[in-house]
Parts: sequence; structure tokens; C-alpha cells
Amino acid sequence: AALTDSMVVGRWFAAALCGLLLVIFVVAALTLRLLRAFLNRTRLHLKSFLRHGLANLYRPGNQSAAVLAALGLGAMLILTVFLMQHAVVRRMQETASPKIPNVFLVDIGSHELAGLKSLLSQQAGVRGEMETLPVVSARILSMDGTPVDQLTLKNYPKRMFRSVAVSWSLSTPAGTEVVDGRWWNEDDGQSIAVSQRLAQRFHLRLGSRLTFLSNGRTIQAVVTAFTKADGQHIYGRTEFLFTPKALAGLPVVWYGAVHVEPSAVAELQRKLFDSYPTVTVINIVDVLQTIQGVVGQITVVVRFLAGFSILSGAVILASSIASTRFRRIREVVVLKTLGARRNNIAAVFSVEFIVLGLLAGMVGAVFANLLTRILLGKLDVVFRIEWPATLFAIAGTALLATATGWLASYRMLGQKPLQVLREE
Repeated sequence: AALTDSMVVGRWFAAALCGLLLVIFVVAALTLRLLRAFLNRTRLHLKSFLRHGLANLYRPGNQSAAVLAALGLGAMLILTVFLMQHAVVRRMQETASPKIPNVFLVDIGSHELAGLKSLLSQQAGVRGEMETLPVVSARILSMDGTPVDQLTLKNYPKRMFRSVAVSWSLSTPAGTEVVDGRWWNEDDGQSIAVSQRLAQRFHLRLGSRLTFLSNGRTIQAVVTAFTKADGQHIYGRTEFLFTPKALAGLPVVWYGAVHVEPSAVAELQRKLFDSYPTVTVINIVDVLQTIQGVVGQITVVVRFLAGFSILSGAVILASSIASTRFRRIREVVVLKTLGARRNNIAAVFSVEFIVLGLLAGMVGAVFANLLTRILLGKLDVVFRIEWPATLFAIAGTALLATATGWLASYRMLGQKPLQVLREE
């Protein structure tokens, strides 16, 4: 089954990549058509070298659209990777705080909670008090009077209803935001707050009634608020928050979170293991370093593949110039015969290569920003246009196209008119 899912994902990825390449190719062809229409309208108002350089983009046999698409795709991939990496790192830096927990404690018994807090308060490197989360295991029986076995939900296995982690809080927990409804003002024993993400999947609304079963007790609850957790605090672990009275007397397991200086984590782990061997310590600092290493490796691979796309665009450009070599030589000879100097002909070729590179860079930059905006939206990260990176990508693509074009055609400027005319 896992192999089949991987094959399906691979097919979708390949189809999406082919579709994106087709869209870029169409946009490239449309851009060249618009440029040609612009040239037809302004031909008499442009200087000769600029007019001839733009007209070279439509020389018979010239593969301008293919070159533009290949270079644009490579620029898009590289710029997208950079923008995604930069936005995620910026988000991490903006949300980083000395008070945010980086060490989590799992499976704390109620009889261990007071001693554990006392031990942490005496340890060097521990910053602030430990955040605690009481968790009660429960089972969802019905929603708005409909048993869960009769619910029709997409992408949510019904076995997940058999065991859910619920908790309580009298006030709004740290890192939790009420996005709809209101938090309770008193402990009425009936109100419940549900995470917005889960509420959307369950099609819940304010006022919906949920029935839970925990340790033989039936718990009736009314949805009064939808919440959203920032993922940086311990209360982001649970999707259902009751008032304290609703879960009073039920078996509870505690979870803790505290901020510890990285250099003091190892010593803290040893002391916790000696005093509380059943408590599991999760060091998020090490996890983040591992994730950053993996993301860095993936970034290198993606940039390497994007470099191949850029290289393919340069190869196509070079082959396009080689395929039109005879026409370009004739053009050079005719222009020299009519009195054009070497500098004038070089300006004509430079305009062709620079415009082609600028168009490819702009197409890639536009699609890179659109793709980054979509991906960051899925990650709940704010998108901002990075103008320096975007302009650098456009200029870099233009420079690459110009350098490649001149490497493939610089010898043509040295052709002698008389020698070529005699061969005619």
C-alpha cells in the first residue's frame, strides 16, 4: 500500500512538473509575441542596434521560446528554494524567544508533578517556570446527536474517535488564540473549545453538542469557541479543552515544557532520569538541529537539479546560436558591407541576449513568487516579496544568457566580408 501511495504521489508530481513547464512555455511564447507587437508599433522610434537586436529574437530557426522556458524554469526553481528557506528561517527568528519551551517532559504522574517542579527550579540553565498540561484519555461517542459510527468524514479514520486526548483550562492558555466564539467566564462544566483545524474536518459550529466517554463517565459538552495554537507551547498538543469541572476526578497524565539553555540540557536529563526514570525527556534542540540538517541537504539537492535546468537553457541557447550560425554570419557581413562597425554589431547581439535573459528571469521570478506564496500559505507563514533576491535572480539570468550567447558567437564578429561574399 505504501509503495502504491508513493507511485501515485510520484505521478502527480511528474504531471504537475510537466504542466508547469507547459505553462511556462506558453507564457514564454506569449511574451515573445507581445514583444514582437511592441516592436512593430515602435520600430521607427528605436535606434538601429536596438531594433535589429529585438528582431533577432524572431530569426527563422531561432528557438527563443524554448530557451526562455528552460532558463525561466531553472530560475524559478532556484529562486523558489531560496525564498522558501529565507521565509521559514525568518519566521523561526521572529517567533524565537528565551521563554519558548525547548524541552518537553512526557508521562508525568500527578504525584510526581510537585517534586518535578521543585527539581527544575533548582537547576542551572532552566529559564522560567515549567508549563504543564493535564491530559485525560477519552472517547468520542456522538456529534450533534449522531453516533460517530454513522458520520461521513473524509480523510479521518473512525478509529481515531476511540482515543482522544482532552484537557482543561480555566483561562486561555499561552500560545492559544480564540478565532471564533468566546472563552468561558466561569466553570460551568459544559463548555468546550475545539481547535479550528479539527472543527473544520468535523463540520462543527458554535453550539454543536459533543458526547465523550472517559473511565465510564459520560461527558456532555457544548462548543463555545474555536481555537488556534501556535505550536510553540504545551497546550498545542490537545485539540479539545474543557472547563476544569467537566474532567474533575478522572485519571490524568501530565505533560511539561520548559526552556533550558542548550549547554545545560544533558545535565538536566541525567538528573531527571535519576529522580524520575518513568518521565520521558524530549530535547527539541537536538530535533531542530537534525531537521535543519535534513532541510539543508534537500535544499542542496533541489538547487543542484535547478542548476541542471539552468544549464539546459544555456545549452539550448548555444545550440540555437549554432543552428543559425550561417544566417548570423551573413548578417554580420551585410552589416559590415553597409558600413556598420564591430561595436555596432556587438551591440545588436548584446541586445538579443540581454533581452532574452531578462525575459527568462522575469518569467521565472513571477512564477517563483507565486509558487512561494502558495506554499507558505499552506505552512501558515507570512509571504513577503524579497525584492533584492528577485532582482538578483533576474539580473543573474540575464548575465548567464549574455555570457552563453557571446561564448557561442564571438568568433562571428571577426568574419571578413570579402571572404564570405566570394563563397557566395
